[in-house]
Amino acid sequence: MVPAKAQTFCLLSLCLIAGLGTAIYANSLHNAFHFDDMFFIVEKPEIRDIKDTTAIWHAHSHPARFVAFYTFALNYHWHRYDVVGYHIFNTVVHVINGLLVWGMVMLLFSTPRMRGHPLGEHARWLALLTSLVFVAHPLQTQAVTYISQRFASLATLFYLLTAVLYLLGRRARAVPAAVCFIAAAVSALLGMFTKQITFTLPLTLILMETAFLREERTRWRTIGVIALFLLVVPGIFSFKPGILNIQHVSESHEGDPLTPLSYFFTQMPVLWTYIRLFFLPYGQNLDYDFPTFYHFFDPPVIAGFVGLTLLFVTGCRALRRHPLVGFGILWFFITISVESTFITIKNVIFEHRMYLPMAGLTLAVVTALWTGTRRPGAVRAAVLIWVAVLSVLTVQRNLVWRDGISLWTDVLRKSPHKSRPYTSLGIAYLQRDQPAEALDYLDTAISLNPQAYKAVGNRGLALTKLGRLDEALRDYNRALALKPGSAITFNNRGDLYRRLGKDDLALQDYDRAISLRPAYAQAYVNRGVLYGQSGQSELALADFTRAITLNPTLYEPYNNRGIVYQQKGLFPLALADFDEALQRKADYADALYNRGNVYRDMHNIEAAMKDYAAALKIRYNYSQVYNNRGIIYGGRGRRELALEDFNKAIDYDPDYSSAYFNRSLVYMQTGDYERALADVRKARELGKDVHEVYIQQIQSLIKQRGKATDHE
Repeated sequence: MVPAKAQTFCLLSLCLIAGLGTAIYANSLHNAFHFDDMFFIVEKPEIRDIKDTTAIWHAHSHPARFVAFYTFALNYHWHRYDVVGYHIFNTVVHVINGLLVWGMVMLLFSTPRMRGHPLGEHARWLALLTSLVFVAHPLQTQAVTYISQRFASLATLFYLLTAVLYLLGRRARAVPAAVCFIAAAVSALLGMFTKQITFTLPLTLILMETAFLREERTRWRTIGVIALFLLVVPGIFSFKPGILNIQHVSESHEGDPLTPLSYFFTQMPVLWTYIRLFFLPYGQNLDYDFPTFYHFFDPPVIAGFVGLTLLFVTGCRALRRHPLVGFGILWFFITISVESTFITIKNVIFEHRMYLPMAGLTLAVVTALWTGTRRPGAVRAAVLIWVAVLSVLTVQRNLVWRDGISLWTDVLRKSPHKSRPYTSLGIAYLQRDQPAEALDYLDTAISLNPQAYKAVGNRGLALTKLGRLDEALRDYNRALALKPGSAITFNNRGDLYRRLGKDDLALQDYDRAISLRPAYAQAYVNRGVLYGQSGQSELALADFTRAITLNPTLYEPYNNRGIVYQQKGLFPLALADFDEALQRKADYADALYNRGNVYRDMHNIEAAMKDYAAALKIRYNYSQVYNNRGIIYGGRGRRELALEDFNKAIDYDPDYSSAYFNRSLVYMQTGDYERALADVRKARELGKDVHEVYIQQIQSLIKQRGKATDHE
């Protein structure tokens, strides 16, 4: 190819990589938050102020995630909880990674080892195909579509960028080289503050030196500088050797104890599962039911170990004759080593752990295919067809991640003997306000794992919604016995106690929830409601304001604080809060109703009637709205409309005492004293405080009418 054609090919390659990555993830932009997204983003108050870097630094138990958390803070600052912005960010990172893979392969061909290599004339095609497979593979979806696994994709960006900058520096001279090396060091540090997988970067750079950069006098000096990074890491992160002895209980195969040795044994078949998924990406699963292995001579362990050893030896031997193949294989082993050796992690297998290793594995496979045939055209066609198939599978996989029900239904189909999918599906149905459906899944989760406190606690919530309060209380108590530090369960039990009229017990539970989790906004909201109902308006205001500070996206505390302001006669403040609530939830019928009440109190009847009508469009059976609108109609002499509204209020809530009382007033105005008397007696029966004088007045009018009739 002449240089002009080569430049055109490279430009088209970059456009194709970017276009493909954008196209296949376009259908993921509206996918919901899932699983760890709740813990890392939705319920993480530390990321709600981009200026508070101290809070963001402490958002995780370890500062090795600071950079990723700061990007979440930026997303929150710009988009709040609109998932589109988060997904766009992840997709852009993925596209950049695809471009960096292309750039790294191209630069490897410019190294001393690859100059003049027979594959050199095919460098542009090899770089393009490697990048396309990396971008299109459905195994990557868990690091792209799954928002919080930006940890993996963003760390990969810094990893690849460091490699590219390092290669650029090694081919440059003097000042440009120094700039590249400084930039590479900065990128490496950013990666180390994104996810710990970046700690292997020094080993990868040493591998590049030994495999591709043959200048003997500078090689060992360079390797020595790189090796210093291995000493920097423990210093920065206060590395404790005890991390290698951590023991856990497996969440991949519930209840299995995990030690560093059993974790290592289990990784033998896990790694082959990853490799199988690379070649045959079927049966992808967010939550694998993967057993733990405890003995080296268990068949899956010994077979996996032998196979991986052979693959590793093949990679080492290939470095001489086929350096790109060997480099790709060893890249795979180096980059996956942090999460797939002796450091015990509760989940033994997650697909996003293959995101960074995929770059090396793809390079090795594509290069091996190209090297193994004399017909490069056939290889090009085969790989492009493979890319097309992978792209379709990625689009389909993104559909699975659409919402909690679609995702966990897929998991349940593939891991039917685990309790966590049943629990998560039950929670998804609760979030859709379908407690009956949720209850079925939560029952199954508990039968599979009686110690699953989340399932027990959420079953309590489902039972509460279904009105089975005694059973719900038993479940909350059981959940707290299983996990005494569950702030959510204390909060939910507090709601139940409040519903049962046991306000003292409810207050104790809300206090306990807040003490366990001081940034738990919903607990402040609920305690504020309790204070408001008991007339402690200042305490209620303080709690609602605290909830808003912790999570400004919540709409309930604005609505509730607005009610307190209304009760205090602070109508402008009340209106401002109801407006804020409606900005966050446009179809919030309660806020429309409450704002209508404020407008009514301010004698802005037209605005009040408009809000009442809007509330009824959202909730057709909103009895309180019918009642209050009926009062306005009655006050304006529109008795037929008033009666119509009071009738609807009573139809939708037969125990609504105020509606009976107000209807009796209209009946009095129309002279229908018998109905007025029946309604006022019903109102009193239901608990309405009715003055006896009013009842006597109606009875007197009925008697007078009777006398008049007799006289006639």
